[in-house]
Amino acid sequence: MGPEVMLKTKQRLNRRPILGLTMGDPAGIGPEVIAKALAKPEVHRLCLPMVIGSKPVMERTVRALRLPLQVVSVQGHGPLGRRGELSVLDPLERPLGQFRMGRVAKSCGAASVACIAKAVELAQARCIDAIVTGPINKEAINKAGYDYPGHTELLAD
Repeated sequence: MGPEVMLKTKQRLNRRPILGLTMGDPAGIGPEVIAKALAKPEVHRLCLPMVIGSKPVMERTVRALRLPLQVVSVQGHGPLGRRGELSVLDPLERPLGQFRMGRVAKSCGAASVACIAKAVELAQARCIDAIVTGPINKEAINKAGYDYPGHTELLAD
């Protein structure tokens, strides 16, 4: 069973909305903002959050911030929203490789777009109830070959 099937099942069984949070630019503040927010128990009482992004990036972020979270992959089984867990659906076809924080990178732009595209796919399939987008770097997505000035135009396409 793929993540999409599992998410549809969980959505029907649980009244809390499933939120797909795109990690944003891996070299930016998105992963940090998301990790800090999801470390707060009150968030999990209100919704079932799932990060759509790079598992290694989220693991590195959680470790650097010394947050009491275990990063777990959403692989089509197991519940979302367990206390102390940060659920990640990684849509990237290959590892990001090396990049420098705060620097524009083509690979980070491509990863940002891939995460948004996966979130849109899941929302259109009604596997998630809403999309929350992390900040992207417009220069990085342009370097990756995407001609969008921002989220709105990317989502509209």
